[in-house]
Amino acid sequence: MTDGPRGLLVRGDNLEVLPGLLPEFGGRCKLVLADPPYNAKNRKDYPDDRDSAQWLAWLEPRLRLACRFLTPDGILACHIDDSEQAALQVMLDGVLGRERRINTVCVKMSELSGVKMRYQDRLLPRVKEYVLLYGAGPEASLHPVRRRKSSDRLEAYARYYRWFLENPEDPVESWRLVPLEDAARARRIPDDPLSLERFREENASRCVYRTNNRWFTSLGENERPKTPLARLVSPWGESYVWWDGKQMLFLSDHLDEPLSDLWTDLSTINLGREGAVPFRSGKKPESLAERLVELCTRPGDLVLDPFCGSGTAAAVAHKTGRDWISVESDPAIAERARGRMERVVSGTDPTGITRNRQWRGGGTFQATGFASFGA
Repeated sequence: MTDGPRGLLVRGDNLEVLPGLLPEFGGRCKLVLADPPYNAKNRKDYPDDRDSAQWLAWLEPRLRLACRFLTPDGILACHIDDSEQAALQVMLDGVLGRERRINTVCVKMSELSGVKMRYQDRLLPRVKEYVLLYGAGPEASLHPVRRRKSSDRLEAYARYYRWFLENPEDPVESWRLVPLEDAARARRIPDDPLSLERFREENASRCVYRTNNRWFTSLGENERPKTPLARLVSPWGESYVWWDGKQMLFLSDHLDEPLSDLWTDLSTINLGREGAVPFRSGKKPESLAERLVELCTRPGDLVLDPFCGSGTAAAVAHKTGRDWISVESDPAIAERARGRMERVVSGTDPTGITRNRQWRGGGTFQATGFASFGA
């Protein structure tokens, strides 16, 4: 038996393929990552954007079927653009229930350059898309994800941390605090802003700041520590360091921030090179699929992608240690996705999240419905 993630790539119409997979995989997927064809005029296999009702009628039975694969705490993540975002949300409210709507995420998907700027004389350039997140049941929830603050935000925030803790290993009452510049000078750090910022970040657990939170001053005279520094516990159980009537904050606790529902940090530059799969439109970056997989699953979970396309979801699921099922109706596109997954498994795909994940290959996948496989 091969170690590592396992995948199944099926060539066929998902409306015909998925019912045959239900007996084995129904109710087992923690994530359905759906990137259906948008309601665009250049597609021939479903109605164009002159009739939204027909497009929704084409899509709804496919999403209903895909949702039958979800575990009770599983999540549907569905990509969409401006043209049908509102209509799709109403439709999914009907499929899973409005109370199961978790988030509507807005994602920056384009740069302010190139072909999208052709229309700037009559409308605002469209650079965003959406991901609609729905839970299969009331126990569905996202896993907390934090990301490092951008350099600009971190620089603006970190400059308030002007004190340096010289002896963090000693009892709190004996801590010695000196100005950050003095600590850097004593360690022969070059006297320039860039070097000081680097020193501050490298020693974030020893760079501190006094807050102005007023609730710390509400302690009665007999409750206040007799020393300038002390470790206390708040009435609601929070442990903190008292610093002359205020709270001490450590920079190391604030280098990152929780992920919000507005994602502007994912690059789409040179997206065409990812996976070595040419895909004229609709291709998503692996970093976007990675974030959704992290939000909704754990390693070893099963991910279903009913609209495979270039194979981004399958590639990311595999590289992050998740099992996966992908279905693609177009023979040529499915063949490209199969080649991409062969490179992922063999460790010869250097693109996307490969480097950050230190992916070197592994696992296995099965492809069915391909003429070259005799099916």
